[in-house]
Amino acid sequence: MSQGRAGGATHRFSSFADYLDVLRKRRRLVLAVTLLVVAVVAIATAMQEPVYLASARVLVDRYRIDPLQQIEIDRPDMTNFYETQFELIRSRPVIQRAIDGLQLATRRPGLAGAPDPAKAVLGGVKVEVVRGTRLVDIRVEDGDPVFAADLANAIANGFVRHVSDLRLEGSRNAYEYLTNEVKNMKDSLNRAEMALGRYKEEHQLILLPQRANAAASKMSDFHAAYVDAQTRRLELEAQLRTVREGGPNSAALEAKSEALAGLRAQEAAAQTELNNLLKTYKDKHPAVVRARAQLDDIRARLKTEHGRVFQALEGQYKIQKAREAAMLQAFERYKKETQDLARKEVQFNVLQREATVGRDMLDFLIKRLRETGLSSELNTNTVRVAEAATVPTFPIRPRRLQNLLMGLLAGLVGGLVIAFVLEFAEDSVQNPDDVAQLLGAPLLGTVPVLQAVSPSALKDAPDKARHRLVETDGADTRAVESLNLIGVALRSDSNGSLPRRILVTSATPQEGKSTIAANLAVTLARLGTRVLLVDTDLRHPTLDRFFGVRTPSDIGEAARRGTPLGEAVRPTAVPGLSLLPVGRVTGSPLALIKSAYFSAQLDALAEEFDLILFDSPPITLVADSMALAPLTEGIVLVVRHGHGSQWRLRKMVGQLDRIRVPVLGFVYDGYTPRDDKHYSYYYGAPRKRTSRGRAGNQTVGRGS
Repeated sequence: MSQGRAGGATHRFSSFADYLDVLRKRRRLVLAVTLLVVAVVAIATAMQEPVYLASARVLVDRYRIDPLQQIEIDRPDMTNFYETQFELIRSRPVIQRAIDGLQLATRRPGLAGAPDPAKAVLGGVKVEVVRGTRLVDIRVEDGDPVFAADLANAIANGFVRHVSDLRLEGSRNAYEYLTNEVKNMKDSLNRAEMALGRYKEEHQLILLPQRANAAASKMSDFHAAYVDAQTRRLELEAQLRTVREGGPNSAALEAKSEALAGLRAQEAAAQTELNNLLKTYKDKHPAVVRARAQLDDIRARLKTEHGRVFQALEGQYKIQKAREAAMLQAFERYKKETQDLARKEVQFNVLQREATVGRDMLDFLIKRLRETGLSSELNTNTVRVAEAATVPTFPIRPRRLQNLLMGLLAGLVGGLVIAFVLEFAEDSVQNPDDVAQLLGAPLLGTVPVLQAVSPSALKDAPDKARHRLVETDGADTRAVESLNLIGVALRSDSNGSLPRRILVTSATPQEGKSTIAANLAVTLARLGTRVLLVDTDLRHPTLDRFFGVRTPSDIGEAARRGTPLGEAVRPTAVPGLSLLPVGRVTGSPLALIKSAYFSAQLDALAEEFDLILFDSPPITLVADSMALAPLTEGIVLVVRHGHGSQWRLRKMVGQLDRIRVPVLGFVYDGYTPRDDKHYSYYYGAPRKRTSRGRAGNQTVGRGS
């Protein structure tokens, strides 16, 4: 067999009609469970005591006066406020007020004597907010309608008084707190003002802003003068450096003195004149001597003038450097003075700010103190009773009709669940789809439950009801047509030609394999096939009863004598159909099937017939079918509706996977499809004869 045939889970419910089948099958169970649940619910409802509901409505406003804040209306963060109010309704002080006001010791002695009366009362109290509003419903459930209304009103009034007392107590505490804070703030303000006065006196901070501005202005001026002196000093320092590097011939000196520039021009002229004379006269000539003396005189004066100019430039540098130092000293002095004044001003501002804040806070506290006193006198309350509770007329529980409907629904659901749980728990197969999934083999056809034969026929042949040939008695046309379809399906699956040897077997006994084998042999014989039906159920043979064959020669006898099996073949009343009965087998049936004698005899019989059909024992119980299968060319499995075990079928699949014989398909026995009415409509139902021999009930078909 293929691997796909060995796996896969069953799909018992492949359509909605399958669910309807389960409901029809287990309708009594569903009805019994439903009636039981409804009865239990009805009894429990009748035993319940009536419970009444009374509701008082309270308005919780957002408008409030906070002694320490301004008047606040509709604050966006009021969620916690409302939750607090709802919990206050269920608080012990509010419930205790209600208990004291209702005089529970007289009206409810048992409740008043409880270990915790407030907790016992809260068991029947619910607080619910009216969605989207500021209204709160106080709901009380109790067996006494008058007591329920009184308790709801007592809790509502107790809540209002409790909130009012809390507000008054808060106002009184706030007034005392503010009074103490005003006194403390006055003392603190006096100390701050005294410290400010002492600081001004100690540091002589009269006209502090003007002094600070003047010091800052002088500091800025001296800083500018210092920068200017520093720039001039750097310029002179650069000139001195240039003069020192250039010597007497420095161009910088000539730029500082016109006399020096004139002497430099005279020197050049004298040098030129001397050079010209030396071209004409010798070195000792009087003219040359005068010219050289004149040049030396000019150079001496040039040197003297250079020294004088350099000393003047050096004196200017020293003066400018001294001025730079003086400006820097003055700047640092005023800078220090400005910083000192700034530090004093900061400390002064701190003391002055403390005094100012103290005066503002004192004014604020005095104002709040007056408002708190006023609010305590007004006694404003944001909680009040919007609607008092009235005595209820009808109980809220038990809701008899609703309970019965819920019981009916629960019973139906429970019954359906139990029905389907039992259905899933069943191991037997319920439709051919389940078998196809388990076996992985095609469905050759379904055979309906065979109709019972008449009492007279049973009397004449007691075995006939169990071993019937529907093709010959004509009592069940539906079964005949089902077998015809199976025969056609075998030819179609074999490309128009039947295998020469077919084994018919099942997973367990009592699945109708012998009946299917016998009737299938008759069907194929009537279709023109020479069929040999071999009874290889060597332990429990039954085929001779179908055909009424009584012969001393059979498989067992031939095997004992070693004669050909063909001598044991007997013709039947059906043309083209022969039977080889089994008889009594001595020794091991499995040894006979595996013997070379049996194999050779089957080969000889195959030459005389078109088809050899073997009826073998259940494949999961004995090994005969597994030994016989390799001698055949195909296997037909028989599964009976509601009888075949899924576990046995899986075991059979595992066994067939170990042999290499194809499974042609399976026949689903004892099953009437849901659309069986179409067959009756087309061919007509079997007639029921009356005592006069005329047709009583007959369905006439519309044949084509």
